[in-house]
Amino acid sequence: MTDGHHYTPIRLVFTPEASAWFDAAHAHRSTWAPIHQPMVHPPRDWSTPPEGGYLTRALRRAMMMQTRIPGADLIAAREQMGTVYAAVNAIQRTD
Repeated sequence: MTDGHHYTPIRLVFTPEASAWFDAAHAHRSTWAPIHQPMVHPPRDWSTPPEGGYLTRALRRAMMMQTRIPGADLIAAREQMGTVYAAVNAIQRTD
């Protein structure tokens, strides 16, 4: 006897041909339409989660962290983030 609730996990797996097609399509698409183009001038160093990175106003809203937790950016700003900022700043300076 059951209570009417059943959980049957379902796993979808691509065929090797479909997987190869998606890999090729993704590689092709990423070469001609990246989300953001490389910068000519070095980006601003990060000092807080919303302060750093892109120079243009349209892209300045891009934050270092993306979260759905209200206030997480404020918590991160208060924490010891010096090592994190140093690492991110070093990576974004890489040519």
